Amino acid sequence: MECRNQEGFTLVELMVAMAIAGLLVALVSLAYTSQSSTYNSQQDTLALQQDMRSALQFLAKEIRMAGYDPRGDANAGITVAMPTVCRFSQDESDGAGGESDGDTSDPNEDIRYAINSSGSLGRETSGTGGLQPVAENVVRLLFEYRLDDGTWLPAVTTAKDRRRIRAVKIMIQGRSARETARVADHSKMNPPLESASAPDWTPASPGRYHWRLMSLIVQCRNLQIKK
Repeated sequence: MECRNQEGFTLVELMVAMAIAGLLVALVSLAYTSQSSTYNSQQDTLALQQDMRSALQFLAKEIRMAGYDPRGDANAGITVAMPTVCRFSQDESDGAGGESDGDTSDPNEDIRYAINSSGSLGRETSGTGGLQPVAENVVRLLFEYRLDDGTWLPAVTTAKDRRRIRAVKIMIQGRSARETARVADHSKMNPPLESASAPDWTPASPGRYHWRLMSLIVQCRNLQIKK
């Protein structure tokens, strides 16, 4: 009987092949993890920016309607003008083709904005129900008010002066919903106050969250016709 030579892998060759295969798997896994981390970080940054822009536009839309009073007998206007709280009223249509009724007691006619007890942007209507969350990732809020003579004030305490408000600056700070930043953000954040030195909003413990600061000036067109 004729014997034929049989060739195969030696143990050393098999161990080398397994080591190379393991290294390739590790490299692929590392590349995937890095790309996934970068993608998540970019998505969180984009989501934060979109949430903050939406929050600013929502506030601006409602504050712009402050003082809307077509009948002239609802006494609508800005009722609280403090640095961290803004409350205002309007006498709007009932939404069913009806007319304004001369008061500000209907839903969405008396509105208050502030940071709620959960640490997010809150909105309250008609003084009931508390500050319901509007944007959970908006963690700081600041207002400033411009009077009819161009003066900016951090607070307007008298009813007479509140009738002189012509514009409101809104400043918000937000952070991403999760920690996906590569490094902690220690950049300085100072809301642009017109009436005083900008306060320091730099997070004391930024973690690996993404942080952003945005501001917007709202022209109160319905207050400009008040006497």
